[in-house]
Amino acid sequence: MKKILEGVTRITTPIEFDLLTHHIETLIQEATSGGHFANPNASNEYTQEIARLGKIGARYEDEFLNLSINRNPLLDELDVALKLRGLTQKKAAALIGVTEPTFSAVLRGKKYITMRMAKRMYSELQINPQVILQYA
Repeated sequence: MKKILEGVTRITTPIEFDLLTHHIETLIQEATSGGHFANPNASNEYTQEIARLGKIGARYEDEFLNLSINRNPLLDELDVALKLRGLTQKKAAALIGVTEPTFSAVLRGKKYITMRMAKRMYSELQINPQVILQYA
């Protein structure tokens, strides 16, 4: 696995952001095809690197991008997944290993999604990992 921006905690240019997002997408593809997301509780070099880069990217977005607050596509995917499986919020929360109030806060966009929750959303609800990482 190739690593980029080692030792970096903050980026400030669109070029760095594009490099970062492209690399995250590459890591997601590698990790998915290599089975590194198969165990939702596993911590491996891919999940750790994606989480590290995701934090750097989120900081850049917060500081430099004027993103409008619209409905998050990940939340839409979660809604669809629950409806397709006939799950209540309480049952879905149990599947991803959080309390119902925590899951409710996630669905309202009031609570961040942790890497552990993201992995469980992928394995238990079959949410697209690219959507999870892009919008979590």
